[in-house]
Amino acid sequence: MRRMTYALTPWVVALLLSACGARQTKLDPVDEALARGDVETLEMEPLIIHGHVGPDGKVQTRSVELRNLFDEASAYYQADDHVNAIRLYQMVLDATDEDIWSKAAMYNMGLAWEALEAWEEAAQTFDDIIEFFPTSQEARDAHFRLAEALAWLGEFQRIPPLMTTAMQRPDLTIDRRLEALVRSGSAYFELRKFTDAERQHGQALTLDERSREEDTRAGRPVRRGSVATSGIAQANFLLGRIYHEIFLEIRMVLPVERYKQDLGDKQRLYEQAIEWYTRAVRTGSVYWAPQAGYMIGKLYEDYYFDILASEVPATFTPEQHEIYFDAMREFLAPGLKRAIEMYEQALGMGYRMGSQDPVLDLTLETIERLKKYRDQQLGWAEEHQQIIDGTHPRSPNPGAGMVFRHELSAP
Repeated sequence: MRRMTYALTPWVVALLLSACGARQTKLDPVDEALARGDVETLEMEPLIIHGHVGPDGKVQTRSVELRNLFDEASAYYQADDHVNAIRLYQMVLDATDEDIWSKAAMYNMGLAWEALEAWEEAAQTFDDIIEFFPTSQEARDAHFRLAEALAWLGEFQRIPPLMTTAMQRPDLTIDRRLEALVRSGSAYFELRKFTDAERQHGQALTLDERSREEDTRAGRPVRRGSVATSGIAQANFLLGRIYHEIFLEIRMVLPVERYKQDLGDKQRLYEQAIEWYTRAVRTGSVYWAPQAGYMIGKLYEDYYFDILASEVPATFTPEQHEIYFDAMREFLAPGLKRAIEMYEQALGMGYRMGSQDPVLDLTLETIERLKKYRDQQLGWAEEHQQIIDGTHPRSPNPGAGMVFRHELSAP
């Protein structure tokens, strides 16, 4: 699954502090004595004067103009030279304890680490902002940047409590609240805590709907930023994924009474997954709509193979096996055809939208694979034997706990 990603925008303070434009200054290396700590620093903003005792016993000084230093760091950032941007932002942090400089430099440093995909460093930087400047706007935004870094690090368990804390802030817009709920729900999905994931995504969709209704009644235009708009599409998509995943957990076993019950549950989950995937497609999201289209085709394909791999009565003779699989293949053929059609529709939709996502290549490969599988009957005989032996990838395996029940609400 594709995690939520956002365009990196340098912190607005950088603009406020650099009204005269970036000015490059040549800075001497930090003195060895300064590194040892045997220095005294006089702070006269925006000029910082560092003094130390040199080898000859004389006091030596050097000055750092914070505005120039910050401007130069921001210029490096704008030029995508994030390594040098980090170096200079760190020099700002080393030169002053003034909040106005420290907050901006630290936040921009976090963005630079993020741009370098140095997720551990980014996470630590944003974590520090939250700790040292908890009531600031930088800390508010750092909650969401930290959540992004944690997702890339796979530390999903830390994201829901982080988003809960963010939701308690009084300075969150509707867009930010939607983002917090979707990030939390996405983390729960990755942890396979499907009930919690469904609840969070459902709350996001409810919040969006109620907010739109309130704006309409009040005669206000309904506005959503790109992040919130993408988040709503993602919430619909992941609700589809939740039901799809539970659908896959149900494997078809005998006796017949159990088989009928499981088939009914599977059909219900299938319908719920289709509903949410379709809603995701209708959002028109350039990313999530093609993803959802692909997953609709995948759902049809999964249904085909799950039923094909149903437990076969142990009393069947070889002749009965042959009759059984001929009948099963004929019965399931429309489902396989429909899967191919859904993949083709998803591919066409993606091309029309101008999507460049790799899911389109995957969709095309899947269409070609399924057509060859169907038309040339590649591997069918081996597949039948695997089903008889119970070793097919979709075969029931009760000993491995493959059959589950989850209490989830209807859409």
